[in-house]
Amino acid sequence: MRHVQHRNGRTYPYLVCSAARQGSSDCDMVSIRYDLFEKSFLSLLADCDLVRRVLNDKTRTATTFDALKGELADVEMQVEKILHLIDSEGNRIAQYEEN
Repeated sequence: MRHVQHRNGRTYPYLVCSAARQGSSDCDMVSIRYDLFEKSFLSLLADCDLVRRVLNDKTRTATTFDALKGELADVEMQVEKILHLIDSEGNRIAQYEEN
């Protein structure tokens, strides 16, 4: 878990063992500076072929976006049909009440 220490008016963020912090472990709250962890983790992700392929796959993102646009257009057409039916039914009721 993220833990912040305050010393000499400054804050120092760390990642620490949450079990030790809660008193249910004997690891003595082994910690690592958050900025070092973050750099290391991002570097690991940058070197991962799978992550690199997904980030560079522009066609996949475009295809997903196009599919969602198509689904949205279908839903909008259904809404228009329902609104038209409601309006038609309202007109029929008004005509019935007039007679």
